[in-house]
Amino acid sequence: MIKNPTPVDPSANVSFGTRRGKVQVRFATTFIDRLVGLLSSSGLPIDSGLYFPKCSAVHTFGMRFAIDVLFLDAECRVLKIVTMSRWKVSIHSKADSVLELQAGACGYHDIKIGQKLWKV
Repeated sequence: MIKNPTPVDPSANVSFGTRRGKVQVRFATTFIDRLVGLLSSSGLPIDSGLYFPKCSAVHTFGMRFAIDVLFLDAECRVLKIVTMSRWKVSIHSKADSVLELQAGACGYHDIKIGQKLWKV
């Protein structure tokens, strides 16, 4: 089970543990962070991700690599996992937030639908 013993401060970064180690998560909270997202990246390490609070839809327009997209509820529980190639859109109407990881990271870290990633 993935655990983080303390609630998340949205102004800070967070990490959560998996059987393969920790995943470091950066929060996209400012307008620019949310606008740019991973567009300026040429890739994403297997042990890091980008978290979008108050988000239920993502796109990969202009991106140079595929990503795993985790749609999360208000308790940071995984509702849906989608691997998105470039130039795609994905939406989950019940999602409260989104976590973007390198494509294949969910399998590597054994992240499953229904798992709670960290406390809120």
